Amino acid sequence: MMILRLPDPGGPPAGRQNLLVLACLILCAFCMTGCRAPASIRNASTFTPSAMTPGESLAASIRNAYRVDVPETRLAAVLQATGEFLRDDYISAISDQEASSFYTDTAFSSGSLVLPQPALIQRNAGAAVVALPDGLGLYLYDLSIPAQPVELTRWTVGLDTVEVVWSGNGVGVGLRTQGNDGISRAHFVFARQALTGWQVSWQSDEQPDWWFNAYNATLDIEEDLSAVRVTGRAYATTQIIYELSVTDLREFTVTWQRQGDSYVLSPPVAAYPSWRDWLYAVSVPSPLAATIEFIERLQDEDTAGASRLVVSPDVLDSAVSYGLHLPGRRYQVVSQGDGQITIRELEGIYVLSMISPVNPGDPWKILAISLVGTTGPDS
Repeated sequence: MMILRLPDPGGPPAGRQNLLVLACLILCAFCMTGCRAPASIRNASTFTPSAMTPGESLAASIRNAYRVDVPETRLAAVLQATGEFLRDDYISAISDQEASSFYTDTAFSSGSLVLPQPALIQRNAGAAVVALPDGLGLYLYDLSIPAQPVELTRWTVGLDTVEVVWSGNGVGVGLRTQGNDGISRAHFVFARQALTGWQVSWQSDEQPDWWFNAYNATLDIEEDLSAVRVTGRAYATTQIIYELSVTDLREFTVTWQRQGDSYVLSPPVAAYPSWRDWLYAVSVPSPLAATIEFIERLQDEDTAGASRLVVSPDVLDSAVSYGLHLPGRRYQVVSQGDGQITIRELEGIYVLSMISPVNPGDPWKILAISLVGTTGPDS
């Protein structure tokens, strides 16, 4: 506050009264001038930051949320800021890809992220699936109400692929995470919109059978979410071949069929005489798969089953002459490709020549078996 001090002029009361009147006039003029600021200043006072740069206030909120030090407090702040971000008119008007890039750039500009994981946003009919940077999880937002999001999964460290399929009142999310061991793992989550809001109905990570072939696997999700097919390699499925590398593993395709709000393995193992028979049914046709099944059936004395994997009976005779039918013998894969697979064990090195199937789903068949070398201390 400015205080205007007038000097005491002395003299008669009439002159003093005139001075007082003059002082009042000066004071009024000063107040009127101060109260009416120049037009340029008046306009600046009403020019808000959000009007200056669309989304700037949202960006500041996201940056501040990621800068919180306490993990649980940080997550709560990020979820709150993300919800405000998604419901903003400016963000609603841009594409999912633009929104994802905007969010990613903003989060990384906080200088607080440890993991180099971008954000992913996919929206549909008032809902949004969001993969948060820094491995903070995968969430489902209902954008029609200011509610907290539904956690689809917290385990997203190493996330490198997300596929979102919307169908009716449900959403299926397939994702793949990369571990420190270099092995990727496939996951699937199904959520349904009920009267009380969105809720997670099924998670693959809670199903022990899911992990049979979920390593380095791909997912094929039906558009109506009626089924999810998982194609991947599986460990410890045979005693015939030494599993020394991933190329020594057979590939399998299994189907998870939707029943109500959950998914079940189809066909189940119980539908076959044995687990081994189920493996034959779900294995992806390949020279390796044919080799394993052929030798296993020979060692089980299942000549009829082995016969279905050869072009002629002469191949069976060759296999028996080389001792491939003897129980307990195990083999190492030396090489495979170009319709051939080479295996070795203590007695020799064998090349199995194959012909590819005519119809999809049919097995490869063995055209010939040749002994190309012997093994031993000097070989």
